[in-house]
Amino acid sequence: MIEASTAEAGTSGRGADPVVNLTGEGRTWWDHLNRYSPNTVQRISGHVRAAIRNGAISTKMRELFYIGVDSVVTHLYPKGVALHAERAIEAGATTGEIIEVLQLACGASSRSYATAIGIVADEIAAAGLDAPVPAEDERVAAQAFKQQFIESEGFWEPWMDFAIERVPTHFTAWLRMNYAPGEPRELEPKARALISMALAVCAAMADEAGIRRHARLALRHGATAAEVYEAMQLATGLGPHAFSNAIPVLQPLFDDATPAAQ
Repeated sequence: MIEASTAEAGTSGRGADPVVNLTGEGRTWWDHLNRYSPNTVQRISGHVRAAIRNGAISTKMRELFYIGVDSVVTHLYPKGVALHAERAIEAGATTGEIIEVLQLACGASSRSYATAIGIVADEIAAAGLDAPVPAEDERVAAQAFKQQFIESEGFWEPWMDFAIERVPTHFTAWLRMNYAPGEPRELEPKARALISMALAVCAAMADEAGIRRHARLALRHGATAAEVYEAMQLATGLGPHAFSNAIPVLQPLFDDATPAAQ
């Protein structure tokens, strides 16, 4: 945890504090929150420290995880993306690796198709309508793409067969957008799987099937149990963004109401 004397001193002496990597240097929401509720600061700091205490995930990988989690479509936290991209580059990440993480964050939205395709098909059938029949060339091209996808990504699920049979042209275009199968990559397969698992774990997604799929892939690619657990732990920390978003907005109100706190 952060000692009270350290937190009260702003950023002085905090260079080694892992929370600096989540908040940035200078006078931040973290410092203001410490004025209003130091116990809250200590609890958040305790969670951050506990998540990384075993050191199974490297600094660079940790920052890449944070970029992805802050980028998923149901979270979208630009300030966090910018901060962690800066930290990742300092730790040796390349532009290509960061773009690849954003691609994985794009792909994390795949559960929307998995949920929708079966429901839509059921309602069309319940209405007594026949589903459109794809042209033969569409089906052939889609099956060829399926093989490319499996070779590139290492997985294929039953709902994907259902989708590719009914809307092959759109579904394959959607998979290309979300996964970019077959394109050159800078992240090794284990790293991609761990990042993808973290994206599925985070509260913004909470994708049970995705967690299981990518945990299996990570283990298949040589991840240790410690790495998988730490990836999970790192992804569970979105809660404090309630403070990071709200405190800057509330600060003037709080300071006007309690001038002595300054």
